[in-house]
Amino acid sequence: MKVNTDSLILGSWVEPMLAARALDIGTGSGLLALMLAQKLDHDCEIDGIEIDPQAAGQAKENMQASPWGRRLRVISGAVQEYHPSVPYNLIISNPPYFAMPNGSTQAYQQQTIERKTARQATGLSAIELFSWVSNHLSQDGFFYCLYPYGRVEEVVQVAQSNGLNVKRVLHIHSQPEKEPHVSALQFGFGNYQVAMENLFIHSQSTTYSENFRRLCASYYLNF
Repeated sequence: MKVNTDSLILGSWVEPMLAARALDIGTGSGLLALMLAQKLDHDCEIDGIEIDPQAAGQAKENMQASPWGRRLRVISGAVQEYHPSVPYNLIISNPPYFAMPNGSTQAYQQQTIERKTARQATGLSAIELFSWVSNHLSQDGFFYCLYPYGRVEEVVQVAQSNGLNVKRVLHIHSQPEKEPHVSALQFGFGNYQVAMENLFIHSQSTTYSENFRRLCASYYLNF
């Protein structure tokens, strides 16, 4: 299974907690759902919802082949149309956060429909995502997500308008001398003193940093 570095960081960054139900929104290949299955209590039931039928099929295969298959379920469809009767204790998402460009380049025009759906905010906006999460997250639960660094302030405001407050932020840099390209965020319904950290994936151009290795060691063996 192909591993996305940002998703690997997000899943590794999740704090262990007692949870009966967890959900991965936009599960793709099922990576984050599988990471939750490894991290959370052995009784926790984990769902992954995916709008793309082909990706949902791949996620189902990956989950069934894992040691945690009995606790994992794939839901094929749009999260906006999913209305569970029982709230989730933990929700996670690496959402389609790249906004639609103002102009269309040739490379943009040549993108497949699946790639556009996965990478653009037209399929699931931050407003839709946080509205859904606020309605289906337990009062003591947490929501984890990734957004581009430049959108963090906007996303925090959208979350607050839906009753969710930021608890932790991890700004992710490819190298120490570069600006962060994406940020991991943890939200909940409580009032928190925000903990903010930086993570550098590489200490040098081709060497993984010690902090990155330590964070992801339980899930990534190619160090």
